[in-house]
Amino acid sequence: MSPDSTNRNTALVEGDYHCSYAELDQQINQIAAALLAGSPDLCEERIALFLPASVQYVAALQAVWRAGGIVIPLNVASAVGELEHYLTNASVTRLVSSGRFLESLRPLCGQLGVSLLEVAELTADAITPMPVIAPDRRAMMLFTSGTTSKPKGVVTTHRAVKAQIASLVEAWEWSAKDAIPLFLPVHHIHGIINILNCALSVGATVHLYSKFDVARIADQVASGAYSLFMAVPTIYVKLIEHLQTLEAPRAAQICAGFAAMRLNVSGSAACPVPLFNQWRQLTGQVLLERYGMTEIGMGLSNPYRGERRAGYVGQPLPGVQVQLFDDKDQPLENDEAPGEIRIKGDNLFLEYWNNPKATAESFIDG
Repeated sequence: MSPDSTNRNTALVEGDYHCSYAELDQQINQIAAALLAGSPDLCEERIALFLPASVQYVAALQAVWRAGGIVIPLNVASAVGELEHYLTNASVTRLVSSGRFLESLRPLCGQLGVSLLEVAELTADAITPMPVIAPDRRAMMLFTSGTTSKPKGVVTTHRAVKAQIASLVEAWEWSAKDAIPLFLPVHHIHGIINILNCALSVGATVHLYSKFDVARIADQVASGAYSLFMAVPTIYVKLIEHLQTLEAPRAAQICAGFAAMRLNVSGSAACPVPLFNQWRQLTGQVLLERYGMTEIGMGLSNPYRGERRAGYVGQPLPGVQVQLFDDKDQPLENDEAPGEIRIKGDNLFLEYWNNPKATAESFIDG
């Protein structure tokens, strides 16, 4: 994704601030030039972001990519112990943050020898030429939840990021006419790829929220601000609970706002069938469920056009090969038999950072 420097359309909305694609491109170049500081290429330097969803976050994310670094978006709710693991495991050299976070981050960064940068101060006197980035270069590292051990750094290449975006743009028919809210965490694939970068890749508009504000977002929905809505099941539960607190006419306006959208997506956790049915009854929207993970982006999706089944995660997305295997590594032909889902395609991650054993165990025949 590379915002067009001539595009005056709105890329991002943050509060009352409307940032055009041209303005965003300028901000990205400023930050990228400041990070390069005269160097021709960041050469996969690990640069972490400790920023909520904001124009500054988007510009910094894209700037690290543009300058040739590996971007590591971190959870702004992380405890110090978690941050220490992320920063040391990834050998982070610089941490970009802002305002209220700086003082709390300073002791840890000092202890680890990590340069702490104020994003607002990342400006350059002149925009320098940007490096040419090969598709197979590392682009991003996201940390997994770490159910069996400490979180692992999942590394994706520029090719994989672009493949993940292209697959969803085709499958869900994104266009420049689209507008979508982003209130999900921006250290997860759902917010970073499915919403933010899919939208920016087609020239759509993203409304940024540092957290989920049910009343404000419901008001925006009622006003017809959005054409798409993507959330986790708990968000849909909170929306239903909010609707139940309102007078009937206002609740009907919000439901009509959802009904007018072209797509509502539920993901990151299984959507309970009763919730699926209740949302359809309230809004007329048949939630599109999909399946993915940090290591692959999205692999499966219910169809944009066609039947969507409650309790099912759908079929392979464009460019993704999916097959079921039994515990003897044999392909399964019987739909009823349990098996392991294996995914193949350009969307796959490259490696677990500094963990060749876990990487090797995750791949069989590509």
